[in-house]
Amino acid sequence: IDIFDRRIASVPIDAGAIDKEIKRLEKVLKSVREEISRKTKSDTGVVMSLYENMVKYATELGVGNSESIASSYLFTSNLKELSGAVLHKTVFAFRLAYIMEIEKHLGIKLQIILDSPSGKEVDQANIQLMVNILKRDFSDNQIIIASIFQYDFESVNVIEIKNLTKLYGNGRGIKNLNLTVEQGDILGLLGPNGSGKTTAMKAILNLVNAEGSVKVFGMDLHDNFESIMQRTGA
Repeated sequence: IDIFDRRIASVPIDAGAIDKEIKRLEKVLKSVREEISRKTKSDTGVVMSLYENMVKYATELGVGNSESIASSYLFTSNLKELSGAVLHKTVFAFRLAYIMEIEKHLGIKLQIILDSPSGKEVDQANIQLMVNILKRDFSDNQIIIASIFQYDFESVNVIEIKNLTKLYGNGRGIKNLNLTVEQGDILGLLGPNGSGKTTAMKAILNLVNAEGSVKVFGMDLHDNFESIMQRTGA
């Protein structure tokens, strides 16, 4: 390490040129941030929808309402004035609002991750409020909770199949298959040859093209194929 430090110290450096370049980059960064702010605030349709959802969740969580939260607050970088449960619930409301807008405009259903949500800053009552919102409004999103506590997500469906249809030229296959497999269930498909057991399994894994809807871990099979396959053994 000493040798490395000496070699670094021996490298000729123009301090004045470096300082000049840092100042130039700071100006560029400021200009980029101003442009981002201007463009985001100019789309009032997106901003208002984002604001309304944020206020809705903030009100439900007891950290503000339309009278105490201005639309310009969406772009604040000064969250240091908040602390404890108020900070956690405000950030939670922000994130949910952004997740909804991203799905609406980009068609991307994001995962929701809660990292150690229960602690001295957020009590169990507040956590239950957050969980209730997720269960009600984000049941189709993949939700990952890293915690030593257990949360009540009753009737968690690992597989949901609606009107699944795949017919072959000989008329065999599956037609309007509806099936729900909850977490912890062990399911066996029984039937004679040609009844569609293998076809159903292939359709669940997207190995054959089929009509209808298939959700695995709450995610649409076609939109989230790679994420589903990372968690599936077949």
